[in-house]
Amino acid sequence: MIAMTKMRAAIMASTAVLLLQLPLASAGAADTLLKNLAGNWTGTGSARQSADSTPEPIKCRIEATIDATSRKLAQTGRCATADRTSTIVGEINHDPENGGYSGRWSTRADGRTTALVGKRVGKNLHLTASAGEAGSVSTIVLTPSGADGYVMVMSKAPGPDGKGGEQTEIRFTRR
Repeated sequence: MIAMTKMRAAIMASTAVLLLQLPLASAGAADTLLKNLAGNWTGTGSARQSADSTPEPIKCRIEATIDATSRKLAQTGRCATADRTSTIVGEINHDPENGGYSGRWSTRADGRTTALVGKRVGKNLHLTASAGEAGSVSTIVLTPSGADGYVMVMSKAPGPDGKGGEQTEIRFTRR
């Protein structure tokens, strides 16, 4: 179960890579923005399985492509913790009418699909990730870092049962 939780954190991080630099574009520039996100990315960072656990390393390699017809940014890649590696697949869409972002991703580690919904807040992008399970909601905040990078922080607050408190921080760069 701990390995699965670590992998879900790594997968959320890799999904976040698709949304780099969103604060810099207007709602009408969605196509250009998504096109700029196409490419190859690497990320390294750490994950905590609970507020008092020791941080563990996470690494990701992601390829993102844009479909000009559907205006979807699609991703494929791999993320790894010390004891597990998983292939991920996801997509991000932008709604130019309301400025919001939505998407989904799935992993071969657990076979579940996770929904993403977000919006820009200042220069940052705030996302909510939900796998449809009671209490399985995480927040992701992306902060641009230079021209070809960003920092992603993903956290899951403890649920009513006291479980949770996971936090992941990954720095992504274009490769």
